[in-house]
Amino acid sequence: MGQGDAEKIFSIGVPQALENSMFQIGKLLTQSMIAGFGTASISKCLCNDRGTACFMPGSAMGLAMTTVVGQCVGAGDYKQARSYTKKLITGAYAFLLDSESPASGSSTTVRRSI
Repeated sequence: MGQGDAEKIFSIGVPQALENSMFQIGKLLTQSMIAGFGTASISKCLCNDRGTACFMPGSAMGLAMTTVVGQCVGAGDYKQARSYTKKLITGAYAFLLDSESPASGSSTTVRRSI
């Protein structure tokens, strides 16, 4: 690995690290602000985080699909692009259904105690 390679890596890695750091600082500031609101607000925040967590695999599949299908289309293999699209969408739906089923124990439904 030469000097030019290291510069290319750092030109991508440093801005990404700064962006991620700013995002994490924003999350930390938001959490510290919510912590002052009391336990009801904290529990609502946790439920919202848990509710949005089940959508992360679908979002990740969308990013993966962009890359994989783009490679297939770039190679001119449209049949394989359709095949991968179906597989990735099916995988995303399967995970979403599994994560929201009552049997998985991760349902986002919150019951109010009486």
